[in-house]
Amino acid sequence: MSGERRVADSRITVARASAADAGVVARLVHALLDELSGGKALAPADLQSSATHLLEQGQVEGLIATLDGKPIGVLMLNPCAAIYAGGRFGEITELYVTPAHRSDGVAALLLAEAKDVAKEHE
Repeated sequence: MSGERRVADSRITVARASAADAGVVARLVHALLDELSGGKALAPADLQSSATHLLEQGQVEGLIATLDGKPIGVLMLNPCAAIYAGGRFGEITELYVTPAHRSDGVAALLLAEAKDVAKEHE
């Protein structure tokens, strides 16, 4: 993961995902889809090629939250534009935190980093 940023007073880090992290992204997105579909999601291997392609092409920005090096959350941010919005904005298409860490503020950390990413694209 490139551009790692450690959150103060925490063992949780949030870093940008690269194409090299596509397997981690695919596993976390699979967990999200599996939870939402009641166990009927595609296998992580089926999602990995899409994750690799989108990250390689820069079509999405991925963020991965880790605790002591173990992935515990993901956020995928897509660039969009609309007349009603007055131009460009980011759309969060996937946001997932492992159940054991949902009360640890991980989603808030991912969202804070997503805001920083969006500001870079203004």
